[in-house]
Amino acid sequence: KAGLRASTHPVDGGQPAGRVVTQAPRPRARVSAGSTVSLAVASGYVRLRITGLIGQQYSQVATAVSRLGLHPARQETNSNELAGTVLGVAPSGRVKVGTTITVSVAVTPPPPTTVPTTVPTTVPTPGPKTKPTAPTTPPGKQGGDGNGGGPGSHHGGD
Repeated sequence: KAGLRASTHPVDGGQPAGRVVTQAPRPRARVSAGSTVSLAVASGYVRLRITGLIGQQYSQVATAVSRLGLHPARQETNSNELAGTVLGVAPSGRVKVGTTITVSVAVTPPPPTTVPTTVPTTVPTPGPKTKPTAPTTPPGKQGGDGNGGGPGSHHGGD
């Protein structure tokens, strides 16, 4: 034992929790007995800042998220933005290493679906069936003078 004291403080980063990330003085440095060695120990958390991620393409954001030790999960969202553009990232801020991060990505909305409409064929419906009738004249009213008077009939004296 070298008779050193350790002072630890947690730091966020992509390392597994408990791993020594840095130390001061550096390993193998000459120190006096009883000196304090400061150890930065991984907290198991990272800082995920969405600044600079929104508006980028999904592949770039997925790479950046993965480098932090997080797992990107693509969630497609209908949008008028260019397809593949990142619209949102959640959660953000201080996030535990290994957390799944939802990355909302623009997709072109599908065209509106049109249901084919069948135009009904209209068949004219026949009206009531009636027989055409000739004009009728009541009996004894045949017109004229009642003598069968058509052309050439004689009236009066000859």
